[in-house]
Amino acid sequence: MNQYLFILLFVALASIGAFARLGLSASLQGLSSTVLANTIGCLLIGVFYSLKQNGTLDNIQWLLLAVALLGALTTFSSYILDMFQLFTDKKYNWALGYFITTHVCTFLGCYLGYVLGAKLSNSL
Repeated sequence: MNQYLFILLFVALASIGAFARLGLSASLQGLSSTVLANTIGCLLIGVFYSLKQNGTLDNIQWLLLAVALLGALTTFSSYILDMFQLFTDKKYNWALGYFITTHVCTFLGCYLGYVLGAKLSNSL
């Protein structure tokens, strides 16, 4: 792939991911937008990883989708800031619930995405 095309696609996919994240943040209040963005990102990275493992996606496609698109969509820094704010506000039960919810949802999203990706690659 031409390097200029790669850069153009990278910027375009990162923009899509960033605008999707903005849309989630504008639509949902508080912690739910971060959990949803990270869960969707983990679901999709599971799909993309499965497709990469099966040879459906090459390394360039993987970089474009996993790094550009999902890197802009998911938001680890927002998650950590949310956790920090819950701790500084002494909302320890909320912090624990947020931690568990985030990790369970994102792990299940990644797992389900991987299974879905395996099924997709078998049907292609």
